[in-house]
Amino acid sequence: MSEMIKRQWQSNPGYATLMRKAPLTTTAALLVALVIGCSKHSSEPPMDSHVNQDLGDVQFVPGMPKHFSLGGPISCTAIGSRLPEGIKIDFVIEATHPDGAVDTLSRPSISTSPGQHCVITSGDVTIGLTPTLKTP
Repeated sequence: MSEMIKRQWQSNPGYATLMRKAPLTTTAALLVALVIGCSKHSSEPPMDSHVNQDLGDVQFVPGMPKHFSLGGPISCTAIGSRLPEGIKIDFVIEATHPDGAVDTLSRPSISTSPGQHCVITSGDVTIGLTPTLKTP
């Protein structure tokens, strides 16, 4: 032992107690960090690295929502509306957690011509469709 540590040990009984408990305290702290770090609970829903879904031909009624499952916990709701020279489609892309809670991932929109295949990408979600608008 170095001379300074010997003097601390002899002159301060609290120092000796601290030095004896230090390995136990360090071990306990490491175990707590390991348990917390390895926890399988996550605030993010499980999700494939990329969702790529072609919905095919989709007929929209203006203002009426359509719901689509995109695989796994990811889904979307789409609402079509008439534009002077085409169709506008507003999407709400959502992820459902195992406990049933739903998170909105994004709210993209696209404008296109009726019968024209289109693709919209938002984050890791890609949706393809050929929209038409039902006329009353």
